[in-house]
Amino acid sequence: MRVVILSGSGNVGKTVVAEHLLAPRLEDALLISFGGAHVKRNSGQWRHRDEVSAVFADLLEHERCIVDVAGGATPSLLVGIHRFASIHESIDCFMIPVTSSAKVQMETIALLERLANSGVEANSIRILFNRVESNVADEFGVLIGHINAHGGAILNLKAAIFDNELFDILTEENLTIRQVLEDETDYKTLLRENRRGETDQWDEWANRFGIKCLAKHINNYLDSCYKELFS
Repeated sequence: MRVVILSGSGNVGKTVVAEHLLAPRLEDALLISFGGAHVKRNSGQWRHRDEVSAVFADLLEHERCIVDVAGGATPSLLVGIHRFASIHESIDCFMIPVTSSAKVQMETIALLERLANSGVEANSIRILFNRVESNVADEFGVLIGHINAHGGAILNLKAAIFDNELFDILTEENLTIRQVLEDETDYKTLLRENRRGETDQWDEWANRFGIKCLAKHINNYLDSCYKELFS
């Protein structure tokens, strides 16, 4: 599967979607960062691309590929789709994360129109509701109403990621959920067998134990979200 994650807005969680939702479930997928700064990612498997032609070459070469398009690079991607005829047909899914801000919802509607004008079919576009506080229908009414009336994307209100502090913690700790879950250290036993203050590592163990507990819960939820996106 080849997935391109893009948005008409910045700071909507594209990299979180790539690293924590998609990469663990698309085994051996190539991770590409297109445009933007060469920033350090939680996963060390990223390939940075500045030219849209290089991104398209990677998409054609690799059957499993995840492209994180920086906000400022979205226009270049759309221009590239026009220049390289039919290239979008090699992309299985255009995924658009959206947060509840009215501005972000309106910018998402504009992006859907631009994708349609580029020849991208609605059945290859999926909306991912991100940083949901409590209720998707209540928080994303503008976008939901537009798609219900005009189409433009596959809409599933269960394809949502609820707001959770874990993602900020993982960014600060430079970790992915996969790395947390693959850590075989038994922090619970370490905490039980040592008293606070007896070792300098106690606070670190307690922190990692808490992160692992959160990660297990969120990972199960992301499993469900992934199934909703691609069912």
